[in-house]
Amino acid sequence: MANFSNFLETEIVKWLKGIAIATPPTALFVALFSSETTDAGGGTEITNSITGSPNRVSVANAAWTITAASTTLDAKIQNNAEITIVGNSTNSINFTASHFGVFNAATGGDLLFHGPLARLVDITPGSSVKFAPNAITLTVQ
Repeated sequence: MANFSNFLETEIVKWLKGIAIATPPTALFVALFSSETTDAGGGTEITNSITGSPNRVSVANAAWTITAASTTLDAKIQNNAEITIVGNSTNSINFTASHFGVFNAATGGDLLFHGPLARLVDITPGSSVKFAPNAITLTVQ
């Protein structure tokens, strides 16, 4: 189950009060962590160590589906296409991913939502991590 970050919670409250909020991102960026993330951020991000790139994995806005709340469904956003984090074959270290985070920037930026992976994922040099469609879901109740 994914959780809102403190940043996103604050943006929602500002919106309710009529205060200007951050510009919507043009893409969302997925990251992997080897330790628990919190609403305030933190955790040990391992995406750049896995990929050999300083950037998180960019996922275009069109690759996310929004389901509006109804009397029988909660509102949610989820990936509608496979997301792949490609490992760097020259990396000589194994990693274990336990959590994910979704950000508004490839580097730095703000954590938007985060959560634990369904299971620990062992990542060896050159291997990739794939999120199937609908695997990353933020539900708003």
